[in-house]
Amino acid sequence: MEGKEKVARITDAILCSLGLIVFAFFIHHQFPVRIISFAGLMLSAYVMAREIKSLSDLKKMFVQTPFSVRTRYTLLAAVLTGIVIAMRYRHYLGMPLFLTSVTSFAVVSASIGIMEEIVFRGFIQGHLNDVNGVFSVIFGALSHTAYKCSLFLAPFPVVKADIPFLMFWTFITGLWFGTLKKYAGNLLPPILAHALFDILIYGECIKAPWWVW
Repeated sequence: MEGKEKVARITDAILCSLGLIVFAFFIHHQFPVRIISFAGLMLSAYVMAREIKSLSDLKKMFVQTPFSVRTRYTLLAAVLTGIVIAMRYRHYLGMPLFLTSVTSFAVVSASIGIMEEIVFRGFIQGHLNDVNGVFSVIFGALSHTAYKCSLFLAPFPVVKADIPFLMFWTFITGLWFGTLKKYAGNLLPPILAHALFDILIYGECIKAPWWVW
């Protein structure tokens, strides 16, 4: 890959990330300030749409190598990851280690996790993979961490989150999810891990938490 193309891909990843950060920070404001959040989201959507011109481009976001034995082992690791980190987080929140019930919001929560993986591990990490594989994993994790923390750093006085805790574990988990994707050559393992985590954490919710827009 030539230098100009590397710079262009890194620029795309930065712009996409910044758009999502702006969206997360301003989405809980009232109108007309909230319009800024949609401007950020449109920037990210434009960057992604410009690079995804065909089904083959879309496929590259999900599958880079054929489904293999390695992928199956990685899927098993993903299931274990989703369960372990969900139990760890439930313990941190003082919740029972396992779900006591499941509501319809479980489907919504899984969908949110899936969309995050499509954007951060699918588009951003996948877009940077040809620049440098390790860099793509790190950048995807940093981008996801910045987005997630922006949701809670915004001046929306409902819940004060433990930002250092959130930042550390989102980044570490993002690195692991990115590694799962890179090792398998397939986006399915991090999608499975993230969706399972969200179901196990939010599956009991009657309604969406405040930070879900």
